[in-house]
Amino acid sequence: MFLETICIEDGVVRNLEAHEKRVQRTAAHFGFTAPSLSRELENRMPEQPRKGRVKCRVIYRESIQEVTFERYYPKEIRSLRLIEASPDYSFKYANRTVLNNLLARKGDRDEILIVRHGLITDTCYSN
Repeated sequence: MFLETICIEDGVVRNLEAHEKRVQRTAAHFGFTAPSLSRELENRMPEQPRKGRVKCRVIYRESIQEVTFERYYPKEIRSLRLIEASPDYSFKYANRTVLNNLLARKGDRDEILIVRHGLITDTCYSN
């Protein structure tokens, strides 16, 4: 299963095209037809809350398995730890065990920056 986390602000889906492209790339790589995020969000978006920022989590494979919406509260990040990691997290898997294991190495820092082959590739919390 794969995961897309999408920001909805005042009822407007942010960066939908980029999310659709990532879902399509994932589907092409793993050999299945990508589900339509825009259609699913249109059908499932609750009437309330339409004000403020909402975090939408979409779990999918060949079809959308789950869509959840929750009020978004920004995480305050003041310190980072660089973590060299070999796992390839190019695709946003719903199973976050690899990321959680890396996050356990953050020590006294708020968040980690994942480094792969000398390049920053990801964090646990955001893109």
